[in-house]
Order: sequence, then C-alpha cells, then structure tokens
Amino acid sequence: MPSRLLQVFLKSPEPGKVKTRLIPDLGVEEATRIHRALVNHVLDVANKAQVDSIECWVAGDIDHADIRKLAEHFVVCPQQGADLGEKMLHALNHGLKCYDQAAIVGGDAYSLTPDYIDQAFQRLEQNQVVLGPAEDGGYILIAAKQTHDSMFNDIRWGVSSVLQAQLERLHACELSYDLLETRWDIDDIKDIKDHAPQLLS
Repeated sequence: MPSRLLQVFLKSPEPGKVKTRLIPDLGVEEATRIHRALVNHVLDVANKAQVDSIECWVAGDIDHADIRKLAEHFVVCPQQGADLGEKMLHALNHGLKCYDQAAIVGGDAYSLTPDYIDQAFQRLEQNQVVLGPAEDGGYILIAAKQTHDSMFNDIRWGVSSVLQAQLERLHACELSYDLLETRWDIDDIKDIKDHAPQLLS
C-alpha cells in the first residue's frame, strides 16, 4: 500500500484572530473555544484514519502553549507562503518527498470522518489529485500524489468559486482528479446551528 501522510492546516488559537466570523455573535472568548474544539475534533478523526503520519501545519504563533502541546504528539510545521495556495503547495511538496501520497484537511472541517480521509487516499490510486468539496463552494480536503508549480495560481480564496477555479487550474496543469461527496465546514454561526449545535455551550 502507498505510504500516506495527512497534513492538518490550522491556526494558532490567538484570541481575536480565529473564527472571526463567529465573534459578532458569540464574542472573542467563545469563538476561540470553538476553534479549539474544532481542531481537537479534526485531530481525533485524523488519528483514526489509515495514514502513516500526521503533521500539523500552523499559521500564527508557533510557540503558543497549545501548539507546543500538539508538538508532543504530532510533527508541527509553520505554514510558508504568501497565500493559501502557496502554503498548500509548499506543504504537499514537502510531504511528497517522503510519502507516496499526501492530503491536506482544514482544522475546521467538523464533518470529516476517518472513512472520508481513507476514500481520498484510495481514489489517488486512479488519480493524481482528489478533492473533498464543501457546501460553501470551497473544499475541505485536497489529496495528491503529484503536484504542479501552478496548480494553485490565480485562485481567489475565501469565495464561493474556489472549487470551480481549482478544478480549472488542475485541468490546465493536466493533473487528473476526482471528487468525493460534498461535506461542510464551520465558518459562521449559521454553519454551527445547521450542522453542529452541540458546539455551542
């Protein structure tokens, strides 16, 4: 079986800098608590997937106490790049030096399951890239066994056209791809009320 690396993209839990779209409804402290709950859930799911290693790729304060605790259990790396595309390309290229397959998931992908992650890696047997679409038009997972230097170029991040733009880039780079079933992540209060009210204390 190919060797598999899972990379979790997450932010250091600095109050006021995480889950900012929740702050108007819930306040800074509650938004930070929910951020931590989301990350912990995704890491629990990651631990149950059929992967050889898990890395945490962190944006923000790499020396934060929470991140230092993560480093006791996972390889922790600082995200590197000017935008999300550059950061993901750097992480995937870094991972594919040592593993046959690498997948990135978001630290707020609360709908993620071990089986969903396993499916992504299985689909890589027949494709170079696999994506897990999100209901908001983005994606919660990207897995690859091959990259291209321009596969993330000219994508406007954080808008509803992200997935479509990503597919167009993959086509232009002549990378074969497949899509998993659509899932959801947690960005705002509506996402929590619709999908995960248990997150509200």
